[in-house]
Amino acid sequence: MAVGTVPALAVSGAGLAPAAAADAGTPISASSIKPEVGVDANGSTLGAIASFSQADNVVTLVPAKGAVRVTFLDDGNFRLEATPTGTFTDPANTPESPADPTRIADIVVGADQFKKGSVTVTDSGGVITMATATVKLEANKASGAFTLRRADGTVVWQESSALSFGSDTTTQHLEPIAGEQFLGGGMQNGRVVHTGSTINISNNFNWADGGHPNAAPYYMTSAGYGVLRNTFAPGSYTFTQNETTTHREKRFDAYYFVGDYKQSLDGYTKLTGRPNLPPVYGLEYGDADCYNRSNPGYSSSGYGEGDTPKQVTFDAVQTAKAFKDNDMPAGWMLVNDGYGCEYTPDPAGYDKDAPYDPVNPDKGLGGTVKAIKAEADLKTGLWTQRSLTNQESEVGNDGIALRKLDVAWVGAGYRLALTGCESAKSGIESYSDGRANTLMVEGWAGSQRCGVQWTGDHSGNLDQGRWGVSALAGATNSGMAFTTSDVDGIFGGSAESYVRDLQWKAFAPEIYSMSGWAPTDKRPWLYGETATEINRKYLQMRQELMPYIYSLAVDASNTGVGMMRTMPLEFPNDPLSYTKEAETQFFLGRDYLVAPISNSNPVRNGIVLPAGSQWVDYWTGAVYEGGQILNGYSAPLETLPMFVRAGSVVPQGEIARNASLVPEDSPITVDVYPAGASSFAMNEDDKVSREYRNGATSRQEFAVTAPAKDGGDVAVTIGKRDGDYAGKAAARPYKLDVHSGSQPSAVLVGATILDKVADAAAFDAAETGWYYDAADAGGTVHVKAGAVASNATATITLKDASAVGGTDSDAKAAQVAVTLEEKVFQGQATQASAQFTNTGSNAKTDVVITPAVPEGWSVSNAKGNTVASVAPGATVQATFELTPGTEAAAGLQSIGATASYTDSKGAAREVTGSNQMYVAYGSLAGAFNNISVTTANGSFVDKLGNFDGGGATFSADQLKTAPVPAGGVSPGSTVTVDAGLPTEVNYTWPAVGADKNNAVALNGQTVALTGKGTDLAVLGSSASGPGVSPEFTITYTDGTVQKQSLYYPNWLPQGDTKGAKVAIKSMGRNSTGQASNPEYTSTGYQIYSGTLRLLPAKELASVQLPIAENVKIFDWQVVDFPLPTAPDADAFASDLEPVSATNGYGVIGWDVVNKDSAGSPDVPLTIIDKTDPAKPVTNTYEKGLGVHAPSNVQFYTGGQCTSFSSFVGLEGAFGGKIIFTIVGDGKVLYQSRTFTSGFAPEHPVVDLTGVSYVELKVDPISAGAINGAHGVWGDAKFSCGAPAPVDETAPVTTATIAPAEPAASGWYTTAPAVTLAAADESGVELTEYKIGEGPWTEYTGTVTLPEGVNGFSYRSRDTAGNLEEAKAAAEFKVDTQAPTVSAAVDADARTVTVEAADSGSGIATVEYSTDGGATWQAYAAAIQAGDDGVSVAYRATDHAGLAAASAADAVVAPVDTPAPPAPVVDAPAKAAPGETVTVQFTGLAAGAKYALWTNAKPGKSAAVGDLKLADVTAGANGSATVDITLPKSLSNGMHTLLLQQGGTVVANSAIVVNKGKGGR
Repeated sequence: MAVGTVPALAVSGAGLAPAAAADAGTPISASSIKPEVGVDANGSTLGAIASFSQADNVVTLVPAKGAVRVTFLDDGNFRLEATPTGTFTDPANTPESPADPTRIADIVVGADQFKKGSVTVTDSGGVITMATATVKLEANKASGAFTLRRADGTVVWQESSALSFGSDTTTQHLEPIAGEQFLGGGMQNGRVVHTGSTINISNNFNWADGGHPNAAPYYMTSAGYGVLRNTFAPGSYTFTQNETTTHREKRFDAYYFVGDYKQSLDGYTKLTGRPNLPPVYGLEYGDADCYNRSNPGYSSSGYGEGDTPKQVTFDAVQTAKAFKDNDMPAGWMLVNDGYGCEYTPDPAGYDKDAPYDPVNPDKGLGGTVKAIKAEADLKTGLWTQRSLTNQESEVGNDGIALRKLDVAWVGAGYRLALTGCESAKSGIESYSDGRANTLMVEGWAGSQRCGVQWTGDHSGNLDQGRWGVSALAGATNSGMAFTTSDVDGIFGGSAESYVRDLQWKAFAPEIYSMSGWAPTDKRPWLYGETATEINRKYLQMRQELMPYIYSLAVDASNTGVGMMRTMPLEFPNDPLSYTKEAETQFFLGRDYLVAPISNSNPVRNGIVLPAGSQWVDYWTGAVYEGGQILNGYSAPLETLPMFVRAGSVVPQGEIARNASLVPEDSPITVDVYPAGASSFAMNEDDKVSREYRNGATSRQEFAVTAPAKDGGDVAVTIGKRDGDYAGKAAARPYKLDVHSGSQPSAVLVGATILDKVADAAAFDAAETGWYYDAADAGGTVHVKAGAVASNATATITLKDASAVGGTDSDAKAAQVAVTLEEKVFQGQATQASAQFTNTGSNAKTDVVITPAVPEGWSVSNAKGNTVASVAPGATVQATFELTPGTEAAAGLQSIGATASYTDSKGAAREVTGSNQMYVAYGSLAGAFNNISVTTANGSFVDKLGNFDGGGATFSADQLKTAPVPAGGVSPGSTVTVDAGLPTEVNYTWPAVGADKNNAVALNGQTVALTGKGTDLAVLGSSASGPGVSPEFTITYTDGTVQKQSLYYPNWLPQGDTKGAKVAIKSMGRNSTGQASNPEYTSTGYQIYSGTLRLLPAKELASVQLPIAENVKIFDWQVVDFPLPTAPDADAFASDLEPVSATNGYGVIGWDVVNKDSAGSPDVPLTIIDKTDPAKPVTNTYEKGLGVHAPSNVQFYTGGQCTSFSSFVGLEGAFGGKIIFTIVGDGKVLYQSRTFTSGFAPEHPVVDLTGVSYVELKVDPISAGAINGAHGVWGDAKFSCGAPAPVDETAPVTTATIAPAEPAASGWYTTAPAVTLAAADESGVELTEYKIGEGPWTEYTGTVTLPEGVNGFSYRSRDTAGNLEEAKAAAEFKVDTQAPTVSAAVDADARTVTVEAADSGSGIATVEYSTDGGATWQAYAAAIQAGDDGVSVAYRATDHAGLAAASAADAVVAPVDTPAPPAPVVDAPAKAAPGETVTVQFTGLAAGAKYALWTNAKPGKSAAVGDLKLADVTAGANGSATVDITLPKSLSNGMHTLLLQQGGTVVANSAIVVNKGKGGR
């Protein structure tokens, strides 16, 4: 492949395609989420346990105070209760007092489903042990702490200290277990794995990333258990080294389920209720909107109605017809929304049983339901915020089949929401024969049994997929098996974001969209022809998969394990399951891996392919090995990255708009990815009624036997359909799609051979038959097997087919991984490496690795890119220096590599790999990507420009006469802010002009920036009502990273600019929809100047922009503003001048509390400690700060302070909930617990060494929760001194190598491990290394060097920014792989040829032996075998000294020489005595001497004769002729002529002697 071309990742056809990267993945970093329910540091335990009592499966412990009880539900699951009062209560499962009919739902509904445990209790060694056959729960009598063990003694969990009870909380404290991972907590948006983080289990209306709209007090861990906190009270779980789980109630009640993830979910959902099985239409696409907008109580979005009027409920019928007209699959509609829309009531006399009359329909709710069914075969539902008081009418009379419950169903502790969910389910089931399907938000433990948890309202954008995947899939980890989320949100969105969102949601448990709240309704045919086709394709894929999806739904309802699964749930032992990459993908069942696209990049990186399986690209059929992270996957808009597990067996149905249109006797297609033995059991019933609960179901197994790899027969057995239900077909046809990548020689059903047809058209026309389509996903065999009776089985055999990957998987068994640095700046060089791995069983030879780079890049300094031979399992690396040109495209760029090689059969092959790296912009102007300034014609005529997201822009003409700045703004002009002041900034307005990209829409770009200064001034504006405060990431040349937020007010002034200064004010704007541009010329549209604080002593390197596309920036400048003098002695914060100070309300108090106004009285700083309610302690501070959250007071310390200390807490008697944070140079140095009234002060002391800026922040627990949020920084003090001497000495790094020396050959035959250690007077910040010419990599632990000849360089940087000059260790020659040696026998030429290969040091000697190894000779040419043959042993040694020898000799057999003919004596039959006769001899040995004898008398039996007649000498041809005169003395009779050699008779002949006439 030519340099300059980026390759497609997957090779065509099946076969082992490459991995672009095989690494350990990105660790999941701790979230910034703070606990809403903190641990009460003053909580107390129940004390030592004195005794116990047992009643059957219940054990009661008696502590010093209160009581503890353990109930064993069965031998592996139990309940642990503890109370400080001594009285056990169960508020989550008993009626409220006073009674409240809207809050009657219980969490626990299935306790009777467990078989009581058999428990033995012992008291020994200070431990009370409660043991079953499965677990042992130990209570330490002295401390009261528990340990749970398995029966074999291994620890499941262990308390680090006993349960603690605070003033209104209870906390379990757990001992961390190495490697333990945490899942669950319900729907936690953006998170699957919670290890190292906090999650909140509470009422939450954050529908976006970081929210928890459907929390559940359940979590489970890789240590082998799950736990339900049996409560409706809010809680917080912190899964760090100080592991705690806390709820706001003064009792402890938890159920423990011991087992793996799936076993835990089984126990949890058995106890709290199995997931409700939806009707099949609930699993199909749904549509929601308000069609009754004429209702006076409706809170409209204000957006127009589009093509439908949407004024009365019956208008929904037009939308229903549109689904049919657009051939768009769907199952249901909600015809109102929860914002006062309601619905048109039925007219008087409405008859629910009357048929639908399309000419004169009833137009109330019931008539609408009928019409939607008749016109489009859709079910109808309602959305409500109010009480469900009309269910009998709505369901029983009007035919409502579904519900959606909105936020009004959330009440105290979630019990109201759960009750509403159960009520909605009950209404459907009480007044119809159908199943309930109820969408709900703010679910809780138990809500899975009645509802479908919905994420709540959010905006449509590409990023939603990033956190939405983990929200829905993560909810499965808490038994929420059926979840959903609005396609492309309800606000905003675009054609691209709609398509990308619908793609992955087509494989979610349920899917729907809500219209009416965005400029374009959220229907799949409204985003252009291309988007419509893609949307239809994916919705049809869902319908085709409905037999599989419905089967998974049934399994979920039976086991609690949902169909949308996280990697940890399905692959719990794969380390890659717990990486950041794994959180962005999910599984449908266990067979489909789905990796959504959540940005505008048409290349998908970070796809985790789990170990232990091969994975087949759904689209191409390419086969990938598991256990790797795949980068560089090409995914244009129409492609959702999907992979299928090798061995999968998937039943599929016919494509229709919905399942109601698919007859029961329609064909089932069994989609097979053959690899060994596999099967799938398909669940069926009538799919809409509740008769399945009475056993009206069917189960059918599809079983496959196939080779594990390569060629062989593939047999698919269609099992009989066990069970019955109404409408079950007596027989149905079956098809197969077998993804073998090879064509079989024949296909049989039983013993009957099916006809092979020519192509797809012939196949479609045939009743039975098969054909092979090589172009279909890498090669697919399509089979029509004919009808099979429901009570019968059939086996279809593909003769001489193969497993996935074809008949010769070794030929393509190779992969290329490309390793790149994280980013490179335009015009700068970067190091890249490409690793070629032979994953097959035979050597790959003549390997050539070639990079493929984008246009405008150069490639140089290639090393290691040609290799003669790569042994099986070996990896070789090529390195390259790549340079993007100054005009090369920036942003994420694909870098590929192609490896060409020769396979073991001599065929030329090619494999490719790819990865991406970020090309940073060389300047801000180079990053311009948005037209924010237009001319009048450019905007309206050419439809250019989109500053605000709606087609409006700044007017170039109006900017020229702008009142601010004086004289206006034109291309290249100077925009001055604070002229003549110390804070003056001079910006340059973009010189590019109007109607071109002239601003940067913030989208995560990295832009180079140089210089030093106190501030970075940024010129920009936003199109967001309240303004936007995105976070910038500033990087310095010494590696320091600083994060800061900058506030951008709305371009249309909205009030307080929060410190942003108006730099430009232009009257009016342009609009793509306004012919008479400019418009609104009496209104000023503004651009602002804001500053980001820099670290003055450090040199800038780059700025990474945030993702906030509603913000546009036009210029930036590095500036120097005056700084306060850094303190050079200890000082209280209140005595220093802050750099800046913000306050949530009122005036910051300096040495007094926060003041409502400057004239308010001074009140001393106090924090009241009510740890002991009977003896509250008031702490008073003479010095400090009094603030109101949210507050941020910033000080300049200039690196001259060593520490900061303070006493922090809630002011006086105030009752807010606040968190204190100390930030140094953008890094969090301290964060407090959540303070509430009465909490004792904390006393942080933080290290400020080298810190230039310190921020003292106080935040409310959640945005807007500021009532009583008064904080105190008591005795806030900086410890400072004169500037320390500048460290200008770089660190010193040493390397230790094991083994210390190579073998005598100079090669390491054991991979050397390099350990680095660095020392520095100011501290080492970073140590890094590079192998050969590869990229610099951060050193985190011992490095094992790869095969080959490589240099190894290393260096360190200290905290002062001094970078050590790179050190280079001696060149390492590493070869741990023995050579391969083989021999080929040419039977015709009678030769033995020996071949040896070595991918490391190369072959040194090849030798052979023909005497069993007694002597060896150097092999130089083919060994010639003589007629006697040869047996050759052979061996090879590489330059590293590693040897390989033949396991068996190569043998050339001796020449097969025919046996010589037997000697023959030919004499006359008769002769007379004295007669001369001629005797002929043949078959003699050439030249041999013989003698002819006889016996004197006939019949004599002397074996060798007694009368010699003649000597005989054989000629060269083995014959002789002798004339013999018979002695006259011979007696008449039969005489034997004996031919002797060495006294042995070798032939004889008889002659009759007769005195008469002789003759023959």
